Amino acid sequence: MSAGQERVLRRRIKSVQATKKITRAMELIAASQIPRAQARMRSFRPYIAAMVDVARKTAREAAGESDRLLTVPANPRRVGIAVLAADRGLCGGYNSAVLRTADRLIAEYERQQERIKAEKARKEAAEGLKLANLEAATPSTTTTS
Repeated sequence: MSAGQERVLRRRIKSVQATKKITRAMELIAASQIPRAQARMRSFRPYIAAMVDVARKTAREAAGESDRLLTVPANPRRVGIAVLAADRGLCGGYNSAVLRTADRLIAEYERQQERIKAEKARKEAAEGLKLANLEAATPSTTTTS
Protein backbone atom coordinates (compact mmCIF):
# COMPACT_ATOMS: atom_id res chain seq x y z
CA MET A 1 0.00 0.00 0.00
CA SER A 2 1.46 3.36 -0.92
CA ALA A 3 1.81 6.24 1.51
CA GLY A 4 -0.93 8.23 -0.24
CA GLN A 5 -3.49 5.47 0.13
CA GLU A 6 -2.54 4.96 3.77
CA ARG A 7 -3.05 8.68 4.47
CA VAL A 8 -6.50 8.58 2.81
CA LEU A 9 -7.50 5.55 4.89
CA ARG A 10 -6.31 7.18 8.14
CA ARG A 11 -8.27 10.33 7.31
CA ARG A 12 -11.33 8.23 6.54
CA ILE A 13 -11.01 6.31 9.82
CA LYS A 14 -10.76 9.58 11.79
CA SER A 15 -13.82 10.93 9.97
CA VAL A 16 -15.85 7.82 10.78
CA GLN A 17 -14.75 7.95 14.44
CA ALA A 18 -15.72 11.63 14.69
CA THR A 19 -19.12 10.87 13.17
CA LYS A 20 -19.53 8.00 15.65
CA LYS A 21 -18.80 10.37 18.57
CA ILE A 22 -21.30 12.93 17.28
CA THR A 23 -23.97 10.25 16.81
CA ARG A 24 -23.37 8.93 20.32
CA ALA A 25 -23.70 12.44 21.79
CA MET A 26 -26.96 12.95 19.91
CA GLU A 27 -28.27 9.63 21.25
CA LEU A 28 -27.41 10.66 24.81
CA ILE A 29 -29.17 14.01 24.40
CA ALA A 30 -32.26 12.35 22.96
CA ALA A 31 -32.29 9.77 25.75
CA SER A 32 -32.10 12.50 28.39
CA GLN A 33 -35.08 14.30 26.84
CA ILE A 34 -37.38 11.25 26.88
CA PRO A 35 -38.21 11.38 30.63
CA ARG A 36 -39.14 15.07 30.37
CA ALA A 37 -41.36 14.43 27.37
CA GLN A 38 -43.03 11.54 29.18
CA ALA A 39 -43.60 13.72 32.26
CA ARG A 40 -45.19 16.41 30.08
CA MET A 41 -47.48 13.83 28.49
CA ARG A 42 -48.50 12.53 31.93
CA SER A 43 -49.28 16.10 33.00
CA PHE A 44 -51.85 16.34 30.17
CA ARG A 45 -53.90 13.42 31.51
CA PRO A 46 -56.11 15.52 33.84
CA TYR A 47 -56.83 17.94 30.98
CA ILE A 48 -57.71 15.10 28.62
CA ALA A 49 -59.92 13.48 31.26
CA ALA A 50 -61.75 16.78 31.78
CA MET A 51 -62.26 17.19 28.02
CA VAL A 52 -63.65 13.65 27.75
CA ASP A 53 -65.95 14.37 30.70
CA VAL A 54 -67.25 17.55 29.03
CA ALA A 55 -67.86 15.68 25.78
CA ARG A 56 -69.71 12.89 27.59
CA LYS A 57 -71.87 15.34 29.56
CA THR A 58 -72.68 17.27 26.39
CA ALA A 59 -73.62 14.08 24.56
CA ARG A 60 -75.76 12.91 27.51
CA GLU A 61 -77.60 16.23 27.80
CA ALA A 62 -78.15 16.46 24.06
CA ALA A 63 -79.29 12.85 23.63
CA GLY A 64 -82.64 13.83 22.11
CA GLU A 65 -81.33 16.87 20.27
CA SER A 66 -78.44 15.34 18.34
CA ASP A 67 -79.99 16.20 14.97
CA ARG A 68 -80.39 19.83 15.98
CA LEU A 69 -76.81 20.03 17.27
CA LEU A 70 -75.19 18.36 14.28
CA THR A 71 -77.02 20.07 11.44
CA VAL A 72 -76.78 23.61 10.16
CA PRO A 73 -80.06 25.51 10.49
CA ALA A 74 -81.63 26.80 7.27
CA ASN A 75 -81.64 30.47 8.35
CA PRO A 76 -79.26 31.10 11.23
CA ARG A 77 -79.57 34.46 12.99
CA ARG A 78 -75.95 34.46 14.08
CA VAL A 79 -72.91 32.37 13.31
CA GLY A 80 -70.45 31.52 16.08
CA ILE A 81 -66.92 30.40 15.32
CA ALA A 82 -64.69 29.01 18.07
CA VAL A 83 -61.03 29.60 17.18
CA LEU A 84 -58.75 27.41 19.30
CA ALA A 85 -55.06 28.17 18.79
CA ALA A 86 -52.00 27.03 20.71
CA ASP A 87 -50.22 29.53 22.93
CA ARG A 88 -46.66 28.21 23.06
CA GLY A 89 -44.03 25.96 21.57
CA LEU A 90 -43.47 25.12 17.94
CA CYS A 91 -47.13 25.44 16.97
CA GLY A 92 -46.82 28.03 14.23
CA GLY A 93 -48.01 25.63 11.54
CA TYR A 94 -50.99 24.57 13.63
CA ASN A 95 -51.92 28.16 14.48
CA SER A 96 -51.60 29.19 10.84
CA ALA A 97 -53.84 26.33 9.71
CA VAL A 98 -56.45 27.17 12.36
CA LEU A 99 -56.50 30.85 11.40
CA ARG A 100 -56.63 30.03 7.66
CA THR A 101 -59.62 27.77 8.26
CA ALA A 102 -61.28 30.46 10.39
CA ASP A 103 -60.66 33.02 7.62
CA ARG A 104 -62.29 30.68 5.07
CA LEU A 105 -65.34 30.17 7.28
CA ILE A 106 -65.62 33.89 7.98
CA ALA A 107 -65.41 34.72 4.28
CA GLU A 108 -68.04 32.10 3.47
CA TYR A 109 -70.50 33.41 6.04
CA GLU A 110 -69.80 37.03 5.09
CA ARG A 111 -70.74 36.17 1.49
CA GLN A 112 -74.03 34.91 2.92
CA GLN A 113 -74.28 38.17 4.90
CA GLU A 114 -74.47 36.43 8.26
CA ARG A 115 -73.66 38.04 11.60
CA ILE A 116 -70.43 36.52 12.86
CA LYS A 117 -69.11 36.31 16.39
CA ALA A 118 -65.73 34.63 16.83
CA GLU A 119 -64.68 33.11 20.12
CA LYS A 120 -60.98 33.08 20.96
CA ALA A 121 -59.28 30.58 23.21
CA ARG A 122 -55.69 31.82 23.11
CA LYS A 123 -53.77 35.06 22.60
CA GLU A 124 -52.52 33.98 19.15
CA ALA A 125 -56.08 33.35 18.00
CA ALA A 126 -57.13 36.82 19.09
CA GLU A 127 -54.14 38.38 17.33
CA GLY A 128 -54.90 36.43 14.16
CA LEU A 129 -58.52 37.54 14.25
CA LYS A 130 -57.42 41.17 14.72
CA LEU A 131 -55.38 40.82 11.54
CA ALA A 132 -58.55 39.60 9.83
CA ASN A 133 -60.41 42.70 11.11
CA LEU A 134 -62.84 40.57 13.11
CA GLU A 135 -63.71 41.21 16.73
CA ALA A 136 -62.76 38.32 18.97
CA ALA A 137 -65.21 37.96 21.82
CA THR A 138 -63.99 36.79 25.18
CA PRO A 139 -66.05 34.07 26.89
CA SER A 140 -67.36 36.57 29.44
CA THR A 141 -68.72 38.94 26.76
CA THR A 142 -70.27 36.40 24.44
CA THR A 143 -74.03 36.76 24.21
CA THR A 144 -76.67 34.85 22.35
CA SER A 145 -79.73 36.30 20.72
